[in-house]
Amino acid sequence: DGIELRNALLVGDGSPESMGVIRICAELIANGVDDDVEEWATDPATLIDDGNAWEEDDVALYAEALLELFLHNLGGGSHSLPVVLPLVETLLADNEWKHRRAALSILERCLSAAPVTFARHVPVAMETALSLATNDSVRVQYQAMNLLGALCEIDGTLAGVMKVRHQYGPRVLQAIAHSVQSPCTKVASMACLCIVSYCRGGGQSSGD
Repeated sequence: DGIELRNALLVGDGSPESMGVIRICAELIANGVDDDVEEWATDPATLIDDGNAWEEDDVALYAEALLELFLHNLGGGSHSLPVVLPLVETLLADNEWKHRRAALSILERCLSAAPVTFARHVPVAMETALSLATNDSVRVQYQAMNLLGALCEIDGTLAGVMKVRHQYGPRVLQAIAHSVQSPCTKVASMACLCIVSYCRGGGQSSGD
C-alpha cells in the first residue's frame, strides 16, 4: 500500500543491499562533488551567486534537488526527517570535508522542503552552521554561510520558531564578519549575501 511504498522509498525494503532513496541521495550529495577544492576556490565569484553551480558538482546538485523533492512530497518531512537527520549526524561525525559539506547542504534542503516540521531542529542546525563556519575547508565554510543565510531568511516567519537574530545575532554577525574577510571570493561573497538574509529575516529591514 501507500505507506509500504513510502517506507521502501525512504529506507529500503530491509535487505542489506537495499538503501532507500534518502540514503542514496545522501551518499551522492557527499561523494558527487569535485575533489579539486583549490580550483573551485580560485574560480572567481560573480554578482550572481553561482557557487553551487560548479559544473563538476552536477551529481551532488541533482541528488540535493531530488532529496528536497522527496522531503516535500513524502509527508512534508514528518516521515522523512526521522530518516534524514541520523544520516546528517553520521556525516558530521566524519572529518572529511565532503561529508560535512553534505550535512550542511542536507540541512538546508530539509529547511526548504519542510520548514514547519524542521522548525524544532532550527537550534541544532544553527549551532552546526556556526561551528563549521570556520572549518579548514573553504567548501565547508561556503556551505555553512549558505545555511546561515537560509536560517536567517525564515526568522520569525514560522509560528513557534525562535527569533534567530534575537537568539544568535551576535554569533551570526561574528561568523559573517570572519567570512567576509576570507581570501576565497566565493566564501566572502556568500557572507555578503548572508548579511542581506540577516537583515531581511522575518520580513523586516532593520536589525534587532
